[in-house]
Amino acid sequence: MWAVRRSLISVSILLVLACTPPHLRCEDVQQYLRDEYVGKTLIVRGFYLDDELDFDSAGSPVGRRIPGDWTIAGLVRVSEIDLKDSHLMIKARRVTVISDGRVLQVRLAEDVATRRDQDKDIFVKIRASIANDNPSAEQVVLMMGKIFLTGQDRLGALVPQYWKPCVSGGPGGRPTCRFSDELLQVPGFSNRDSESSVENLEPLRNPPRVFHRGDGVTPPKLIHHRDPEYNERGRKEKCQGSLTIQFIVGEDGLATDIHVLKPLGCGLDAQAVAAVQQWKFKPAEKDRQPVPVQIETEEDFHLY
Repeated sequence: MWAVRRSLISVSILLVLACTPPHLRCEDVQQYLRDEYVGKTLIVRGFYLDDELDFDSAGSPVGRRIPGDWTIAGLVRVSEIDLKDSHLMIKARRVTVISDGRVLQVRLAEDVATRRDQDKDIFVKIRASIANDNPSAEQVVLMMGKIFLTGQDRLGALVPQYWKPCVSGGPGGRPTCRFSDELLQVPGFSNRDSESSVENLEPLRNPPRVFHRGDGVTPPKLIHHRDPEYNERGRKEKCQGSLTIQFIVGEDGLATDIHVLKPLGCGLDAQAVAAVQQWKFKPAEKDRQPVPVQIETEEDFHLY
């Protein structure tokens, strides 16, 4: 799988380089980068929450990084980009993905007037070393393709399993969630030329029968419950609303095969999934025997 991903990245970068003007002078490279990237929304590989990100000349992150949910840690909008000697420096504003009740859409991270450091949680500063004191436009674009997703990448292949049906869809199917046109234009978010996303979903070996209402089944009973908690970003940006999660309550009373059915964004879906994973049920029964059933739960996030 690693070799396949590496090859996809390489193909993507080659396609971008084919459109890059060759033999630009340093000042021309600077202008090219600003024209090409400033104001553009991109997806950071790895979905890092850090306020500062450093990459070596191979495009690998330096030091320990904190990964987050793609709806709060994945997207950024480039506000500044500079090339100084062999260092690429980017300042980008965080972008939050949030639902308006119908579709997932983008929203710039908001300023909080009472915060001393206005850059914290709003901007991310990215630095990358390039193995050349006077890098060409092609070398810089190559580095950008290692830091950010490109048009040949697929976000659905990189998100956790519980997000995949929402973002990529099931085998041969379409995504179960709806997205704004602006979000669909972000490189790597929607690759319509990709093959079916069958490999994005973990196959089940001899999948058990899952019972539903009307099968003469006694429903499961929740015996241990933990409410999902607000994350810091969601609270600061006053994200509110409801989300729906679908999962299977197994014969052991634990939640498995968890999927985001109706997302809220702001990283709150991940908070809800983390909570559901700790729930404990008295299993559903049929003919007095425990059986797996598929159920849905709606979780509300409200600050007031």
